Amino acid sequence: MATLLTDKQNQGQNLSCSWSFQQVGQNLVAQQAPVNKKEIRDIGSWTNAFLIYMGIVMQKHPNRAQELLKYMETIRTYAQGFNNRVWLGYDVKFRKRQERAPNRLWATIDMEAYAKMLMQSNGITLGQVPVRASGLESTHQVGSSQPHRRSFVPCFAFNRGEGKKTAGACNYNHVCQSC
Repeated sequence: MATLLTDKQNQGQNLSCSWSFQQVGQNLVAQQAPVNKKEIRDIGSWTNAFLIYMGIVMQKHPNRAQELLKYMETIRTYAQGFNNRVWLGYDVKFRKRQERAPNRLWATIDMEAYAKMLMQSNGITLGQVPVRASGLESTHQVGSSQPHRRSFVPCFAFNRGEGKKTAGACNYNHVCQSC
């Protein structure tokens, strides 16, 4: 799974390390030899690496299999729906947070990383966030001088077909999350 996370010390390089051991007299000497590290370039290579990772995790935590499969399905869905490998950025952010909080469920959506992925897929950088992405719609509520606050993130209830129930009180965008 190391191929999925960039090493901070070797950032920008395509290296990982391999160890060799030699007996020198009574001592065992370890030598570090750099080897080329595979880079994730597409969803197929990501899936292969993640399946290996799943096998390792499931050795110790077999009860997390469903979560890991759901996470893999989520990333594969994002890879189909988003261009420029922004799904890979979501994956890296999610797994770094997962490393800090290992009991967190793999099947949950990381909304902050998801919003960043949406912005990146639309060519928006954090320095040039449009008014809509900052949480303010350009329209006003009837009878109010204040702009209506709305999240840049799409409404999951709306996308499940439940949007009519909460349309007036919902703080999320009622747009297709796949488009």
